[in-house]
Amino acid sequence: MATITGATVTQHGTGAAVLADCFGNNAAIECPGCHKHPILLTARPNQRGSDDQHKVQCPGCQRASWMLSAVADGVIVSAVVVA
Repeated sequence: MATITGATVTQHGTGAAVLADCFGNNAAIECPGCHKHPILLTARPNQRGSDDQHKVQCPGCQRASWMLSAVADGVIVSAVVVA
C-alpha cells in the first residue's frame, strides 16, 4: 500500500499501529486483519466506516472495520475497531 504521509492510527483494543493516510474526514488504512488491502473510512455520520452500523469489509479477508472517534480537549482522537 502506498503511503503519502506515513501516518498511523491506533487499533482499538490492542493499541497496535495501523498504517494510514488521513486527509480531512477520510482515512485510508491498511487492513489490520490481512495487511494486504486498503480500506477507506469516513468520519462523517452515516458514511462507510463511520461507526459500527456502517462497517467496511476488507475485500480480501472480509474482516469488518470502522472508526471510533472522540473529542478530547478540542482534538479529534480516532481509533480503528476490527471485528
